[in-house]
Amino acid sequence: MRYYHHRPVNTRLRLDATVLTLEARRLLTTLVAIVDTGVDLNSTTDLPFYALKLGYDAYGQRTVAQSGSSVVQDNGHTPDGITGHWHGSTIADEVVQAINDTEAQPGVKRPDVAILPIRATDNTGNYDTSAVIRGIHYAADQGAAVIDLSFKAWGDFSSSTGELLSSAISYAASKGAVVSVAAANDHVNVDDPANPATIYPLAIRLPNMISSAAVDSTGTLSSVSNWGAKRVDLGAPALQGATSYAAGYTAGVTGVIAALTPGMSAADRVNLIKQTVMPTSQAVGAWSTTGGVINPAKAVAKALGSGGTPTPTPTATVSIAAGSPSGTEGYVGDGSYNAGGNVYQVSHPIDTSGVTDPAPAAVYQTERWSYGTLSYVVPTLTPGSTYTVRLDFSENWHNTSDRRLFDVAVNGTTDLANFDIFAAAGGMFKAVSRSFTATADAAGQIAITLTNIKGGAKVDAIRVTPTTSPTTPTPAPTPSTPSTATVSLASAFNTVGISTDGNTIPGNLDGWGYSYSGNVLGSAITTGGVTYSLGSAGTSNAARANGQTVALTAGKFATLRFLGTGVNGAQTGTFTINYTDGTSSVVKQTFSDWHVPTGAAHETIATTSTYRNATSGRDNVYGFSVYAYTIDLDPTKTVRSVTLPSNWNIALLAGSLVL
Repeated sequence: MRYYHHRPVNTRLRLDATVLTLEARRLLTTLVAIVDTGVDLNSTTDLPFYALKLGYDAYGQRTVAQSGSSVVQDNGHTPDGITGHWHGSTIADEVVQAINDTEAQPGVKRPDVAILPIRATDNTGNYDTSAVIRGIHYAADQGAAVIDLSFKAWGDFSSSTGELLSSAISYAASKGAVVSVAAANDHVNVDDPANPATIYPLAIRLPNMISSAAVDSTGTLSSVSNWGAKRVDLGAPALQGATSYAAGYTAGVTGVIAALTPGMSAADRVNLIKQTVMPTSQAVGAWSTTGGVINPAKAVAKALGSGGTPTPTPTATVSIAAGSPSGTEGYVGDGSYNAGGNVYQVSHPIDTSGVTDPAPAAVYQTERWSYGTLSYVVPTLTPGSTYTVRLDFSENWHNTSDRRLFDVAVNGTTDLANFDIFAAAGGMFKAVSRSFTATADAAGQIAITLTNIKGGAKVDAIRVTPTTSPTTPTPAPTPSTPSTATVSLASAFNTVGISTDGNTIPGNLDGWGYSYSGNVLGSAITTGGVTYSLGSAGTSNAARANGQTVALTAGKFATLRFLGTGVNGAQTGTFTINYTDGTSSVVKQTFSDWHVPTGAAHETIATTSTYRNATSGRDNVYGFSVYAYTIDLDPTKTVRSVTLPSNWNIALLAGSLVL
């Protein structure tokens, strides 16, 4: 880890010229924690802002209450020998400056904001990675609204330790804390593959984090600051143009905003800061996710204008590389999200040509798997908001179908049953994805569980994306004779679901040798104003759903309809509708068993037979129904294909698109 050494100077880089005279302050309530080298206990400027009674020496694992305030004294020194006011103390200078700048804005009634000093180094400034992680946990447990981590590390937080740091930041998020980090001082584009070194904590991208480049008084990037349109969020003023101190300034502004917005989540506070930046162009081109410099005035105005409790918007997309300790290409490692399982890496390239908007190639080279259960929890989402949960898979071990089967449940509801990656993707080393709609719970979380049936449950990547424009499609008026387009299921047919009474042996709709009677069903069924042509009896004429993708006639339709049934009991499956604009939607449907109608939603009985066929001949035990199912489409979009459920106990006979 590296703390940046800069000698303090009197010239300050500021956004606001107004500096209020400090007054005697009581112990304040909104805490900005600085996890660093300690603070200067002799600074007359900063001392009134310290919440010293809560101070903590994370290196020595002792509190100020136990051992006195000296345990948080900054004993580091600058290269030219100045002691007592080193890295952590200068960050405290910036936090105080930012508090003053932000509190000076119109309408702010001097909110209570204080600095919680946490030292993560020994008396000479040497750090300990475990101390940093302890410091984050301590700050979160003390209720800190903001935690400043102004350091840069390369190998120190790699592998398992990197996961611990990511987990600690996630823990801070669960306690409502924003984590402010620095872009580091190499003057490079951190997104450029030519600069492969992983910089922590910048490389960790969680919704409660905000990263700062350093700018001068004109908003121009400093001569040492890094930048990056994917990993750096904004610019902030800083002593000597150092990003450590820029992160401190951002932490101070965010602390005041936190005091003005009680009840707002950490992620929403980050979004508020990012949404109110001052747009600023740089000579290097695209340089941050916002393209702007932090703006205390606009941030305050937005916070006050919302009454301190704005209606939250869904958190930004969370992309997770399963089995990766540190993530890659915009995907974060999964260490802070998962519980259980094993990690596996594959060198064979994965074919992503069959997937719309695939994950980066490197993401498919790692996976997490288990012969038991894999559990993921995605936190810091907006409670009650709707998200699309996408899972990416590839089969890199089994070379045939029916060797790996597992279930996938989102928020406790099984959305994929008996999922077979090989069958769904069409072979080994081929990518396949499945998407579901889920609502974040009251804690702002979505839980994902993968349960092994045989061969091991596994996943390559998880992407949780807010549904920005949830709409309920309005079907077009249905004329008395609907205009239709046949959905050919021939490519998906994989069993004989309809047999002739004189030759029942081939029939096997349910896996037990039973089938519909072709003599009863005939060659077509008309229901709901639509006529469905059936496959020839005795041939492959039914699709047992196993994630097959079926091409649709391009056009704008109101509904997609199927004839089918559940077998071996009532079944539930998820259809994925794919549109030509690259978007998709998911629809969950329940299927009654063919001899026990349950009146499932969007299900009607199309026809009923008084018997079925068995391999031994006619079986008269029950009445057996064929059901019609209706799936609403977005009538403003052009359909491309539909991906069938991954549930072998759902059988489809025919389909149609209806205007």
